Amino acid sequence: MTDYDTDQIGVTLRQRAAAEREFRKVRESDSPFAELAVSLYDEEIQSFTDIYAQFAAVEEALRAAALAEDSGLIPEWKITVKRPDPNTPSGYRHETVTRAHQDPRKAEAELREQGYEVVPRKTERDGYAEVA
Repeated sequence: MTDYDTDQIGVTLRQRAAAEREFRKVRESDSPFAELAVSLYDEEIQSFTDIYAQFAAVEEALRAAALAEDSGLIPEWKITVKRPDPNTPSGYRHETVTRAHQDPRKAEAELREQGYEVVPRKTERDGYAEVA
């Protein structure tokens, strides 16, 4: 970043010096981009703003790729449960609860542990959920 650039965006010399000190700390970090950032800055190819904008775009792409690589799909189940309801003639009402699990019986057991009364033979697959 040249002096002209800093004047144009309203950065004082003190702010520029502080930014450069912080930037130098990148050299000691474990960032995989540190070496590239330092070389770009040292060669005065780009400003800090340009470097960080490029890194933000690359980081977002890497994060999305890592998430896609580490995630998988598991079935999602619609499970019908009975809930107490004193306003109905039967004293209960049916609700549908969605849970993601490989095995529908384990998804039902999880709901039973939470205090739900599961209606037998009313569980059906509702698609897939992506989990990391």
